[in-house]
Amino acid sequence: MKKLSFFISIVFILLVYPLRAIEIDKSVLNDINLPAIVGKDNRQKVTEKTSAQEQAVVLITANGNTSKGTCSGAMVGPNIVLTAAHCIDKQMTIYAIGMPISYDLNDPHNASLMESISNSKTAITEWEEIADISGMDFETYLNMLLIKNIIREKIKDKNVSETEISWLHDETNKKVYFFTTAKDSWIADEYIENRHPSSIDDYALILLDYNLGNIIGWLKLKATPDEQLAGKNIVIIGRPGDKPAFTLWKSPGRIGKLNKNHIYYNADTVTGSSGSPIFDAENPNEIIGLHSFQKGPDRAKNGYPNGGLRITQEIIDAVKNIGKYTDKTDR
Repeated sequence: MKKLSFFISIVFILLVYPLRAIEIDKSVLNDINLPAIVGKDNRQKVTEKTSAQEQAVVLITANGNTSKGTCSGAMVGPNIVLTAAHCIDKQMTIYAIGMPISYDLNDPHNASLMESISNSKTAITEWEEIADISGMDFETYLNMLLIKNIIREKIKDKNVSETEISWLHDETNKKVYFFTTAKDSWIADEYIENRHPSSIDDYALILLDYNLGNIIGWLKLKATPDEQLAGKNIVIIGRPGDKPAFTLWKSPGRIGKLNKNHIYYNADTVTGSSGSPIFDAENPNEIIGLHSFQKGPDRAKNGYPNGGLRITQEIIDAVKNIGKYTDKTDR
């Protein structure tokens, strides 16, 4: 019953109380009121029929004593998330939430399963025991059993145990979300000293409690030379804070400027987009950048005001060595 109670409380907290974007200290940014939408808002909502790279983009939610909110992140290993360092605070409880699974109670397979469960004496007995404590009605209990079956089918052959996963049930919209908490995180010493969203070290790695990536997949990183980035069409995929909770959006744009550590683009971004992976629009199989900040140095009407970190060999090596860092540090 403890596990069931925890599940119900988590659903209540995350689905009843709206999430909001993490707020960056306004003192670190100039002209905070300048829009991060360049011209017309060209962001596009991603449906649940997602590609591999879209499926592996997660929502990062954090709750702490002094702040709470959301950012975006990308799975870059079975249990590793890459995001922006300014999204991470060791005093926060961090959750990573993947794209939902939708289900239809009228689907012939599900309808048949529901009928079988409803006539099961074992199911009825188990429900009676739960109902005495929780007050759960039989229909709700049947729906929960159906969800568990959908989850079993989803994680089959994924090398993930049913007992270790966590999930959220949005009964209204008939969706199930896999989620997990973070067991550790790592940020470079240089960022800890600077703590600025435009820092060259504004990236963080989160280690998750279980291999969420085995279910939703993970992405490769690519360090791209200057000549292949200049003028490149890109797509940023993330969870903007001005859109409904849990939804995924992609924002097309073009790289207009770059330097050794950053790329600047006209793709639309807002608070909550921090940590979103940046892809080459023509070859969207590898992450080439990480969105970090709005309102960069180029404020022209048709300029490239938004910016992010280029994926460098240093970041790739950090992902490979994350186990060494977290074993030896506590940040």
